[in-house]
Amino acid sequence: MSVNEIIWGLKRSECDKKFIRDKVIFVFFLPFKFLTPDLNIFLESVRIMEVYNLSFSDSVISAHAIVDKLKLATLDRDFRKVSELKVFGIE
Repeated sequence: MSVNEIIWGLKRSECDKKFIRDKVIFVFFLPFKFLTPDLNIFLESVRIMEVYNLSFSDSVISAHAIVDKLKLATLDRDFRKVSELKVFGIE
C-alpha cells in the first residue's frame, strides 16, 4: 500500500512513467520489510475507514501501524485523524 501511495503522489506531481518506474524499483531494493495485509488488517482497516473517513489505502496503512505497534512517518495530514496512530513527520 505504501508503494501505491508513492506512485499516486508521483503521478499527482506529474512525474513521467520512467521516473516513477525507477523510484518503485529503488524502493524495492531498500532494506525494508514489506508488510502483507491479512484478515485482521483488513477488518481493522474497515473500522478505520468508517470511524475516521480515510481512503482504503490510508486505512490499510493505519491498520498495519496500529496492529503491529509501528510509528508512521508521513507528511499526509489525514493520518492525524486516527487517534490510535503514532505519527511523526507532521508539524
